[in-house]
Amino acid sequence: MLLERVLLASDLEERRLIRVREGGADVVCVLSGGTVYAFANSCPHTGYKLHLGKVRGCTVTCSSHLAQFDLNDGHLVSPPMEGQDIPTGELVVYTVIAEDGWISIEVPER
Repeated sequence: MLLERVLLASDLEERRLIRVREGGADVVCVLSGGTVYAFANSCPHTGYKLHLGKVRGCTVTCSSHLAQFDLNDGHLVSPPMEGQDIPTGELVVYTVIAEDGWISIEVPER
């Protein structure tokens, strides 16, 4: 499913997380280092909302247990500080389409 024109590119500020809820999807968008990233607003570790986290470079840190995920492909960069033996899957990342000053996001059908 394509979430079309969900926000203006000019609304993005470096490392400021923006939550987008549309069409049943809950997505976070962020501009970091000149790249726009989009990812699921749910930490694979506990389901905590990632729009409350922090971004540095191409890594998002969940504010709940400090698990870190790569925004390019969703792989786990650093395990949660507590419960490291708890399986932590990959973060779901989405394709971003920037066109005519707008941001659209490709979200696979569930």
